[in-house]
Amino acid sequence: MAAAGIAFFVGAVLVGLADRRIVYLGGAVVQVVVLVGYFAMASVREPRYDAWGLTMKAAQAVMLCVLVLLALTAPVAWDEGQNATATP
Repeated sequence: MAAAGIAFFVGAVLVGLADRRIVYLGGAVVQVVVLVGYFAMASVREPRYDAWGLTMKAAQAVMLCVLVLLALTAPVAWDEGQNATATP
């Protein structure tokens, strides 16, 4: 659990410091790895699939779609604290 907390903290810091699109794409990549890993490891779990696990994966799939959408749209950045401009 500490690793997840650290990952969320690093992500939050990066949203403030880096280009948000890169952070969103990184989050999307992590979601893909987690989703693929869940289904790849199903053969070694008992039960292979359960309602709670599938519900969490459905929520993660929605998050993946939102992260991709955010990464593809230009975020708004503040230009010298005065005017809002769209970043390329």
